Amino acid sequence: MVSFNEFSTVPSLLRNVIENIHKPEETFLIHKEGEIWEEISYQYTLDAADAVSVFCLEKGILKGDRMGLMIENSPSYVYYDQGIQQIGAINVSIYPTLSEHEVEYIINDSGIKAILVGNTFLLKKILKIANNCKDLKYIIPAFEEYKKVTISPELSAEVLYFGDILSRQGKLDTAMLNQIKEVRESLRPADTSALIYTSGTTGTPKGVMLSHNNFVKNVEVCLQQIPVIDETETFLSFLPLSHVFERTATYHVCCAQGCKIAFAQSLELLAKNMGEVRPTVMSCVPRLLEKIHDKAIKSGTSAGGTKAKIFLWALDIGQQYRQKKEAGSSPGLILSLKKAVAEKLVFSKIKEKTGGRLKFMISGG
Repeated sequence: MVSFNEFSTVPSLLRNVIENIHKPEETFLIHKEGEIWEEISYQYTLDAADAVSVFCLEKGILKGDRMGLMIENSPSYVYYDQGIQQIGAINVSIYPTLSEHEVEYIINDSGIKAILVGNTFLLKKILKIANNCKDLKYIIPAFEEYKKVTISPELSAEVLYFGDILSRQGKLDTAMLNQIKEVRESLRPADTSALIYTSGTTGTPKGVMLSHNNFVKNVEVCLQQIPVIDETETFLSFLPLSHVFERTATYHVCCAQGCKIAFAQSLELLAKNMGEVRPTVMSCVPRLLEKIHDKAIKSGTSAGGTKAKIFLWALDIGQQYRQKKEAGSSPGLILSLKKAVAEKLVFSKIKEKTGGRLKFMISGG
């Protein structure tokens, strides 16, 4: 069961899962490598986080230091975040779509010491501005192809492959693990967990300081408001983790409740990935729901004639049924029977395209 108390911090959530909800060898993360969906256990994730923590401590990165992430949603994001969080370093996630000028501003404004980078395009962006960022000491590509990128000998920051950092996972001695544990247990809910920068559409981006308590309380309220989320759920993550909504509603909720997180390959492949992963829950934004709705309407009415009439009838029945349920009243026998017919003729086919297991979508933004 989920355990929240006045001492809860972001890294304590995942530790609670293996103590009270799941066995360490059970699946936590799912991602696609080539044509195969690979499953990653809680133990592997925590071992990887410990390897990141040791790297930080050996490089003199301590509580309160800023650590950057400019990477797509992936297991690497989780390893790095969990590793820096448990030593009290601060997550500064940067939108990959930002310009070089905006990225440079955020790195300097926050004082980022190291940054995890997700692909060749983003690495080249960082390399162009690195010498203008006085606090930036380490650039950490999370992909092996970084070796093909030309790196200037005059680069002020050191480039270190993330795979080399992770290679120490499961090989750390007791003294190192005890040091990490001591630092992790010294964290307090009021300590800063992340800086999240505003989009900058109304001026210079501003970093919002969020504490461990901010995130933990948000998760606690999420689970109170949506009590049907349990430890058997599989979330499909596609909204950027650089945004607080996805980080809270998917990542932190799953860390607390012991749900699986599957990472979509891209927005373009989202529909395909839904069919492959068969998620039970997704966080999304209203615009995506509008697109799904419009596509369903277009598909359901394109044939015309009787098929279109059945589709529109089913849609109307579904809306009537939902309105009754949301108002707290009984739909009645007749409407319930009509809903069952609509489900069989129309809604089950739409649901099957999402993988057939989707219970609900959490929307915000």
